[in-house]
Amino acid sequence: MLECEQLREGLAQARREIARRPRPRRDVGGGGGGRRDAASAVLVRPLPADEAESDDRRLAVTMTGREFFSLQRLAAHYGLPRRAVLERLVWWADHSVVQSFGEDDAAFNRYLHRGNGK
Repeated sequence: MLECEQLREGLAQARREIARRPRPRRDVGGGGGGRRDAASAVLVRPLPADEAESDDRRLAVTMTGREFFSLQRLAAHYGLPRRAVLERLVWWADHSVVQSFGEDDAAFNRYLHRGNGK
């Protein structure tokens, strides 16, 4: 019984120590850990201004039922049109990739021009 009480006290003390520690902040801008929180964070914030003021482009998308219904749920949960959900998630993914290049200009340029047929 004494050993059981000692273990309980040790467990209680460990829990108190954990509760006192500050929780690490999760990355909400993309690129690091905390991906689930980052996706939620990008859906609740408006996109940064489009400095290039590019024109709207039409995109026809076919997706599986799973992704379609996921998009429906995200749009309903965050009170956004499906277009806004897609735009924010695509911006977040692209921003995360660009940030991952750091100071590697060659990698950034390859990424930038790969989709342009250049």
